[in-house]
Amino acid sequence: MKNALVVGRGYAGSFHGQALKKLGFKVRFYDTIRQKSDFSSFEDALKTNPEVITFSDTPKSRIEYLSEFKDRISAQVFLEKPPCRLQDLHLYQDLLRRLEIIPIHNYLFMDFTKQISLPLRIFILRRRPHQSWYPSFDLTGGGICCDHAYHWLYVADSLGINIEALRMIKDTKPIDKTVIIWSNDGLFNFFATWNWPERKTIINNREVELRTGDNMVESYKRLYTADEDCYERLRQQSLKIIKFLGGGANEQ
Repeated sequence: MKNALVVGRGYAGSFHGQALKKLGFKVRFYDTIRQKSDFSSFEDALKTNPEVITFSDTPKSRIEYLSEFKDRISAQVFLEKPPCRLQDLHLYQDLLRRLEIIPIHNYLFMDFTKQISLPLRIFILRRRPHQSWYPSFDLTGGGICCDHAYHWLYVADSLGINIEALRMIKDTKPIDKTVIIWSNDGLFNFFATWNWPERKTIINNREVELRTGDNMVESYKRLYTADEDCYERLRQQSLKIIKFLGGGANEQ
């Protein structure tokens, strides 16, 4: 049986574990935030020689682990969004050259998002971040852009939207709690906020819930079994998105 290590045992991490188990992996967890670890340290976790390592912890910690142990990791490495803090772009690029890294763009593997087309109008309405560490600029490098906008930017890219040409307005720095992103041709319009009295996701005038357990587990299973050509597209998407979110060249 192959070994898998999931770093981070929160909402996404638990579904990663379920997906990997369904694919026949022996799954172990390492989590310093919730203290739900099968190991005393990340170094000890590596001693099991996992074939797959999935990071669903903070963007800061995963880049620190990968940078420190890059010469000891031979596994496929899957990184939840955002794959790194925006200020860690150069570190991330170096790690892409050294390791087999795959950004987790799991919305592309959901039935709903595989069926949508342009024009695309998205409203993400939330009362607060779903993880307590998301408002920490030190841990994430950004706010709701790194949480929700990231997902829909890779969906837009897959539909043919030119990420580099998009326009953006954010409310506050360093942590953005509301953001608007749009294309001048009207084919992509995105609004997201952590300041709404109720929780809703509206895609093209239809209220949906994508982050159900079944949707998450099935999308992860499809991601884990995709081919290298697909993984390379995800890597290139991640670089475009991080450069756009971090560069501010098109920010109003």
